[in-house]
Amino acid sequence: MKTPKTRFSLIREAVWERISKGIGDNLLDPGFLTNKVLQLDIQDWVITIDSYTSNGIVYTRFRAPFFNDERLSIKIFTKGKQGNEMKFFGMQDIIVGYPDIDEKYIIQGNKKEILRGIFGNASLRELMMEQEELLIQVKDDESWFKESIKEPVDELYVEVPYLIKDNEQLETVFTIFSEILSFLCNNSAAYFVK
Repeated sequence: MKTPKTRFSLIREAVWERISKGIGDNLLDPGFLTNKVLQLDIQDWVITIDSYTSNGIVYTRFRAPFFNDERLSIKIFTKGKQGNEMKFFGMQDIIVGYPDIDEKYIIQGNKKEILRGIFGNASLRELMMEQEELLIQVKDDESWFKESIKEPVDELYVEVPYLIKDNEQLETVFTIFSEILSFLCNNSAAYFVK
């Protein structure tokens, strides 16, 4: 087992400060995140913010690689129009005990206690309820980090289906991302080692 290093909760204010300086007024340029990748290397963590286009929709995403020794699996997404149909056909939807969240999101994963714990944070629930659409996932890194990290890692992946154009919204999505990453570090074997 690898030795855990810096917990993300200890550096997340420094990460936000670097994001603010790295992006700052550049968000006023509509093409900034479309053409650039902001990759922050802070202590034991690498945080990447960028965008991509699929089917004419521009997505903004936040990513952080981490070792996932417990093989934790998480996927949380807004129900939308197809959510109830998907549930009807047997798709997993974990009930976490917060009616507003349970109504708005499909929650999937292999460790219910971790998922319920994530949603124990009232400020996180409030921020998530403000989002029209949101995808949160622990997934394979798809070779994105293979050049800098030689061992297999997973990543926390948070995505919104639009190009973020203002600092307040960027901070909101970063807060959702950082709250979940901090929770995973404090309550499971999620950590990153350079």
